[in-house]
Order: sequence, then C-alpha cells, then structure tokens
Amino acid sequence: MDNVPKEDTERYIQSFRKLLDFIKSYIPENLKFTLNRVGDQYASYDAFKEELFGNIEKVKEELNGLPKLTPEQIRLVDLNVKLKPGYDNDSEWREKVFLVHEGYSIVSKRRPYYRTPDKIFIITKPLPNSVAVGTTKRSIAKFWVGAGVLEKDNENYHMLVLSPNQLDQNKFQKESVDIKGLNGKNFHLIKIKI
Repeated sequence: MDNVPKEDTERYIQSFRKLLDFIKSYIPENLKFTLNRVGDQYASYDAFKEELFGNIEKVKEELNGLPKLTPEQIRLVDLNVKLKPGYDNDSEWREKVFLVHEGYSIVSKRRPYYRTPDKIFIITKPLPNSVAVGTTKRSIAKFWVGAGVLEKDNENYHMLVLSPNQLDQNKFQKESVDIKGLNGKNFHLIKIKI
C-alpha cells in the first residue's frame, strides 16, 4: 500500500520495539505501549493478504472501478506513500493506492483488535471514540514513509516528521547524539533543518 519494502518495515518494527522497551522505565506501570500490526492478528501473513486482496476486489466492484479522489484524499495519499521510481508515470497511481487502503479498512481482524474498551485508539484525524494526534505537534506526515528531524526556533528545537517530498525540499545538517541505553543505527544522528 505504501511501497515501503517489507524488509525495511521489519527492521523498523524491530527498532520500534527496542524503543518501546527503552521507555518502559519512564512510564507508569499501569500504562503499556504495544505495537501490533493488523496482519499480526491473522494465522499467517498469507491469510491476511488473501482477505485484503478479496476486499480490494469487492471495493472495486462496489465503485465500478477506481475511486474518484477528493483533494483531501489526494493529499493523504501523497503524505503516506513512498513512490517507487516510475510509479507516478501511471496517472491513476493515487486511485490505486486509495483502493488498497479502502480494502485494508474493512479487513475482518482490524476493528475487533483495536476497538476494545481497554485500548485508546489514536489516529491523525478526528474520529468518533478516538484521540486525534499528529505525528508530532507540528507534523502530520506519517513516520513510516517520513523521517524525523529537528527544526531550530531561536533557542528551542521542535520535532518534525517530514515526508519524502518535504525532505527533498529542505536542507539539513547532521549532529551526533548519544542517549544512554538507546542503541541502534537510527539513534546516533539527527538531522537538523537549516
């Protein structure tokens, strides 16, 4: 759906779980952060894909083809997809991505896991019974296609997550950082927007 290679996603998940382990000692015992993907709720990844692809076909039939996107939907696709070279040569690439999203939205094991009384549903857009947050206070680009940077504002720094397009449009300097107990290649350098 977002064109991020599976190997990159798996490395990200592994790194994120290490980060969750790191922050455990800084949060109350009655608060637990977990990372569970929808596909993890299925007996196998193949079972998840089979249902997803079936849903994509159902949505396509219901729409009599590809969806007609609003400007807001186009913007959301642009913020969430890492384009492969040449992918944008297809004039309907956004519609095809959105079709996959719509099929994903109705997979059977998605809502039963996330919409339970013991969980707080957090998302970037206001929805009933959820908490709407940006990726950071000043960003809405999704972390899975973007990159974290700092932006200096006088004597303060603000956290941003920038999309691939935003990364291409800005210049950065890199600074070394050392956070005791937090290891991994992504935790030693930070880009600072200049």
